[in-house]
Amino acid sequence: MELESLISKSLQSHRLYCEVRKRIPDIHQEIYGQVYQILNKEASNV
Repeated sequence: MELESLISKSLQSHRLYCEVRKRIPDIHQEIYGQVYQILNKEASNV
């Protein structure tokens, strides 16, 4: 659970994510979800 929270906070504070959220607000959540899943999977493998 801590790992998921860390990934979420990291993504939401990342400059690129903030730009995507501003420029294409309609699909930023989908992009966030996909990147979150990838990072969570990779971090679980470590």
